[in-house]
Amino acid sequence: MHVLWSLIQPTLSALSPSPLPFSLRWRLLIFQPLTALIFTFKALPWILTPNSYSVHHLPTRAKHSLRTLAFQPPSRPTPDSRLRPLVLLIHGGGFVGGLPDMLAEFAQTIARRTGAVVVAPTYRLAPRWRFPAAIDDVDDAVNWVVENAEKEWGADRRCITVCGLSAGGNLAFATSLGRREVKGLVTFYAPVDLRLHPRAKPRPDNFPKSDPLGFLQELYDTYASDAKKECPEDPRCNPIFAPLDDLPRNILLQIPKIDILLHEQTVFVERLRNEARGRGELLEDGEEDLEGNKRRIMANFYEKGFHGWVELSKTMVDQESWTMATESSFDFINEVNGANGYAF
Repeated sequence: MHVLWSLIQPTLSALSPSPLPFSLRWRLLIFQPLTALIFTFKALPWILTPNSYSVHHLPTRAKHSLRTLAFQPPSRPTPDSRLRPLVLLIHGGGFVGGLPDMLAEFAQTIARRTGAVVVAPTYRLAPRWRFPAAIDDVDDAVNWVVENAEKEWGADRRCITVCGLSAGGNLAFATSLGRREVKGLVTFYAPVDLRLHPRAKPRPDNFPKSDPLGFLQELYDTYASDAKKECPEDPRCNPIFAPLDDLPRNILLQIPKIDILLHEQTVFVERLRNEARGRGELLEDGEEDLEGNKRRIMANFYEKGFHGWVELSKTMVDQESWTMATESSFDFINEVNGANGYAF
């Protein structure tokens, strides 16, 4: 029942008595069948598969609960290890849709390939719930996981990699700020600067001239609409302003080049790398970090990748870039875990 309630949030928001303009309500009603279609293909098979994951309901400061999925790896990272590393996986959906169930296959693959426990929370959605609702929920989920990971799943709260896709990438950066237990961060096509309306973001030369779903951009802009005026440089909303010292020491951005988010991610990663290099902290290509004092700030660019391509079937997209993006992410997580005592 909780899944159904989450799935129909666009319709509930469109029909709610909240003061939403009609221009958003009709877009939500059109967005609903798209969400349902994706859910049918991506999530329904896993929901109908018994014991594929466990479901938990985590408490929040706002007094509601967050439906959260936990995926166990088939084996421990080392035979004598009592605990497993953790991966927090945050779904996307433009801040207005999505469910962790839609990433179930990806989550289970991460668990299998890294030996980590993968935890995937829900969060409140715009336009009904705007910044900081989503990041408050994710922060509350991380706080609960840190306190309860060992007891609930036999996982090590001191070795966490946060992974986020699309809007989840924004939230991944935000929730990692100042958390020393977060050792690694992996994002896919993350919006790191929400100050600009999606229509105003620079288009790469190879971006399609027409976008049949462009009308939904008004919805995607609602999460940060108030923050643009009240706190435009808050890194919890706009990670592009995040101080280097507040971020994890190991960061990997997976950046498709056919995406309006290409420019902001490129500017962001270049700023982080230049700042770390200026301080003598950047781990350069081919360099070894024997003392563990360097920062790995990496970005992979994909000529044939577009926003959301990793979440589609490998057979539907450029297979080489899909494989490279997923495999390099698994390798990165394993390297982070290995540096923290978890060989897999």
